[in-house]
Amino acid sequence: MPRADVDLSDRRDEQAKLGTQSDVTHIFYEARFDHVEGTPEPIDTNVAMFRNLIDTVVPIATNLEHVHTGSGHKNYGLHKGPARTPAREDAPGITRSMISLICAYAAIRKELGLLFSFPGTEGNYHALYQCTEALQLAKATVWMATAPACANQDFNITNGDLFRWSNLWPKFADYFGMALGPVETVDLADYMTDKEAVWQRVIEGHTLIPQSLEQVAMWSYWRHLWKPDWDIVSSRTKARQFGFHDIVDSEAMFFRMFDHFRAAKVFP
Repeated sequence: MPRADVDLSDRRDEQAKLGTQSDVTHIFYEARFDHVEGTPEPIDTNVAMFRNLIDTVVPIATNLEHVHTGSGHKNYGLHKGPARTPAREDAPGITRSMISLICAYAAIRKELGLLFSFPGTEGNYHALYQCTEALQLAKATVWMATAPACANQDFNITNGDLFRWSNLWPKFADYFGMALGPVETVDLADYMTDKEAVWQRVIEGHTLIPQSLEQVAMWSYWRHLWKPDWDIVSSRTKARQFGFHDIVDSEAMFFRMFDHFRAAKVFP
């Protein structure tokens, strides 16, 4: 199937660009209408986007075998307060890159001669956390789409390990060549509003790819990532029982991705 840039919120655009794709066998739906973290989710728009796709493709895709949808921790309401942990797939339902957030934050603080302080809450610094590398999610998505036993099932997919920011943050400080600071809770969306000139100095000083501070990181994402002061844990038991056993070392993943973006001249 050729690439098509489609406005999922526009039914006519979908009909024009996808209305003849009768050879589709699998749909992997990972779209979400963009909005500022901390503001109400545009639920009606998200539902309409998914419905537009299904109404356009399903009637003509006579060989359709599988429809896959993905969500994050928000499915369990873990962004609203402490919930049962580990979160399991049968729990009632209520999801951006943390790598770029960490790298850009470190670059700004270092340029200003400041300590590498943790910008989240004290509770978050010591709470249990987990994450999911994109490649891990991709492998799991293919597994779910092709293993017959996975039909009509929900699965939590994470790297498979747990960590605390309090254990990783000192190691991050060493990596970026910075002195570790204390927990310094700050709303990064507000903190970064006047830091564009600082970021441009970073780009010039390290010959990085030209882009704005707004482009390199979604600063409002910190509210989802570092504000909750409770454990964020999803159970991987069901996925293992059904046959998905891949594990990613999250600590190694962070440093691998730091190296990747540094080599690509995105961050210093």
